[in-house]
Amino acid sequence: MIKNILGTSLVLAAFSVSSFAATATPGFYVSQDVKTHKCSVTDKAPDGKMAMDAGTKMYDSQANAEKAMANLAACK
Repeated sequence: MIKNILGTSLVLAAFSVSSFAATATPGFYVSQDVKTHKCSVTDKAPDGKMAMDAGTKMYDSQANAEKAMANLAACK
């Protein structure tokens, strides 16, 4: 009985570890505040309620996100 529970726990843990790794992708986003319409660079994806996505992708560095923000029409 204990072997079955231990085996099942190990299998569930093995499958859940890969799903946690897939959701924690580091990156930077250009988001626009809904009320003030000011753009900023954040490390979390905009939620769509308080901030909207001004760009169309995730950037690998903050410098690249800031360059994109300077070129976006919505942020000028």
